Amino acid sequence: MGENAREARESVSDAARRAQDRAGEFARGAGDQARRIRRRSSDLYRANPIAVGTALLATGTIIGLALPRTRLEDDLIGDKRDDVVDKGKELAHQALGKASEKVKNLGGDEESQRVTKPGDDFH
Repeated sequence: MGENAREARESVSDAARRAQDRAGEFARGAGDQARRIRRRSSDLYRANPIAVGTALLATGTIIGLALPRTRLEDDLIGDKRDDVVDKGKELAHQALGKASEKVKNLGGDEESQRVTKPGDDFH
């Protein structure tokens, strides 16, 4: 019976080590992926800050417009809110269209995809 207990203990210990190793590999992989995403996001922003800013502004506008009305809002601006919401939707749609077009244009030109770094010469 002592032999069985020792084998069971070793088996559990081995399984725990394997699980710990896999968890470590997963954590390293997740960290690597996060660094790649951060680097790509940074590269995209450096290559085209206006398009990224426009897309973020449009996204924020859409989220803001999706929020429900409040009583205070109705009391303060009432029906004018609808005009503001309609204009905001129109501007957000235009901004997304322009940003989307800019991103499409970037895809066809290798030189425009090059990310400049501090110290690079601009020609």
